[in-house]
Amino acid sequence: MPIIVFSSLDEAGKNIARHILESGFSPTAPIESAKGPLEAWEKDGIRLVQVPFLLATGCDSIAPNHVFQTDLVIFASRHRSESGTPCLTVHATGNYGASAEYGGRPGELSRTSARALHCAYRFLESHRIQGFDPYIEATHHGPTSLPSPSIFVEVGSTENEWKMGAPAKTVAEAIMHVCQSKLSGYPNEAAEGTAVAIGFGGTHYAAKFSKNSGKYAFSHIAPKHALETVDAAMVGQMVEKTQEPIECAVVDWKGTNQQAREKLFKLFAGAGIEWKRT
Repeated sequence: MPIIVFSSLDEAGKNIARHILESGFSPTAPIESAKGPLEAWEKDGIRLVQVPFLLATGCDSIAPNHVFQTDLVIFASRHRSESGTPCLTVHATGNYGASAEYGGRPGELSRTSARALHCAYRFLESHRIQGFDPYIEATHHGPTSLPSPSIFVEVGSTENEWKMGAPAKTVAEAIMHVCQSKLSGYPNEAAEGTAVAIGFGGTHYAAKFSKNSGKYAFSHIAPKHALETVDAAMVGQMVEKTQEPIECAVVDWKGTNQQAREKLFKLFAGAGIEWKRT
């Protein structure tokens, strides 16, 4: 059963959840957790759950609980940026370095699904809202220790956008599309013939990887600023914590320098991973 999770402390998450509930969800018994009973709703094998804490920093605390033991968790969330640019984003979670300022554990990546991320991004790309560009983001923030694959689908980037109807509705539709596709085995994703990949280089907003979504379904992406912390163990996490088998690594050529590329090529060889450039 795919589980959609939103926070009662997140204006965008609550807005997205309102649109999801309008699609015919019915209340079900509260779910017991280490944080107390969690309000829940269900429809057609999909569960919606409200939690009383921020998703990035609070979900790891109930990771051992049965709440998140499923094939896929989708977090409906706000996205915040310094620029305040309106956008819709999808990403996996994790911390490449020694810092875990925004939740999760240092040096730990979450379990995720390249197919789910790809499915969400392609929906947002094909259902564009004027003024809201969709992005695949690099892996960042928590949670990192959930037992199930998870992704974030978000509305950004200020309180004004979080409260708007159209972007929240589109994200709600994207989340439901991912859940329904997951239950059907991602038939459209398989038909596209995309290769499951991990990405390296470029900026946080991973423009090169977004533009290549017709060729690759990305799981974890390590941006240029995080590459100095990427070692064999981290590449191993990127591979092992992706639900689907990784077929290749993709390097943003202009988004990496020669020293970083040479390091990456050695890591790929050691892991037996084929690499491509973009």
